[in-house]
Amino acid sequence: MRPPVPRRSVTAFPSTLARIRPFQTPTPTRDRVAEEFRRRLGCPAVRFTASGREGLQVLARLARDLGRTRAYVPTLTIEAVPEILRRCGFEVIPLDIDPDTLSLTPDLLRRACRGPGIALVTHYFGLPAEMPALRSVAEDLGIDLLEDCAHAPLATVEGQPVGTFGIGGFFSFESRKPLNAMGGGLVFSRDPRIAASLATLALPPPSRWQDARKLAYTAAEALAWSRPGFRWIAPWLHQEQGRRLFVGIYRRMHASSRAPTAGFSDLQAALLEPQITAFDDQVRRKAALARRYRQGLPASWVLPLDPPDRPHLWYMFVVRHPQARDLGRFLRREGIDCGIGSEVLPLCGDGAATPGAREVVQTALELPMHDALREEDVDRVCEVAARFQGSRGPSTR
Repeated sequence: MRPPVPRRSVTAFPSTLARIRPFQTPTPTRDRVAEEFRRRLGCPAVRFTASGREGLQVLARLARDLGRTRAYVPTLTIEAVPEILRRCGFEVIPLDIDPDTLSLTPDLLRRACRGPGIALVTHYFGLPAEMPALRSVAEDLGIDLLEDCAHAPLATVEGQPVGTFGIGGFFSFESRKPLNAMGGGLVFSRDPRIAASLATLALPPPSRWQDARKLAYTAAEALAWSRPGFRWIAPWLHQEQGRRLFVGIYRRMHASSRAPTAGFSDLQAALLEPQITAFDDQVRRKAALARRYRQGLPASWVLPLDPPDRPHLWYMFVVRHPQARDLGRFLRREGIDCGIGSEVLPLCGDGAATPGAREVVQTALELPMHDALREEDVDRVCEVAARFQGSRGPSTR
């Protein structure tokens, strides 16, 4: 049997190794990279953080200082997100998403509104949300927008960077995110009130021990998601008990790296620098793979959108199918790794109150999409998908 095709990989790992070997610290690389983000985002204040989660926590606390007490949060998210906002003193109110656009929409925000507060907008899987329309409705409702850009750093809507439509945004630089710094994140804002506070926040000092530990974790992940390594891991990862084991190991490995006391080092910034320069080329390469998927997958599948005014970054290629669970198991048996339902993103809270998010969890399927993916891999996925479709007959949207 041919080697399995992993659905993800550690972003830019070969260039990470090449950058680490000769790395020295003659110049303050962190300051230089922060300035590049300021320029690209048009934000007076940016601040590196220990993680994307800490970026959310920083923004939430600053919003709380502005007197906000309600937080509208999409239910299609990791459990840590609503928990962070509760710890910051917010009443968390669930938000649904539109299963066709995979976004929060102005109508959904208006329907959920119980009064002024903050609303978290997540740019799912690399596709930016409809920010101008959301901003207009939010202003009418007295709601400040926070943007979770972990899946879509440096994406734009009508030419404006995501994360700059509300009071602030944040990135995550974990190893499998679009930009990999072996962990850490960035929080930023154009809002004068938030920006002034961000500028005064001190950053914990980094340490070489911390860098060494992050490198060890990242190397272990890269080995696990490589084609030879994944051959051994896939049988465990594709069963519930084994998946829980690996998720538990992953969380324990990264718990200390995500702590607010963890710094963001010059080495981590040095790893980001060439990725930022090459980012547009990387997106174009993934867009070509996405077009190949579109041409080769069965016509009845619900494929991701790619609107010209808010182009997809293709961090993940998530389709929808009414038989997602059966399809996912079929793909796995044929050596195609994929995420099924809640493995793509879990549903937090009462799904009955958010039918769109529940529908996504029931029908979502994440196909391979990453730096190391090849055209022949995409063709193989499409060939297996066609065989499944042929065995089951046409599906309906």
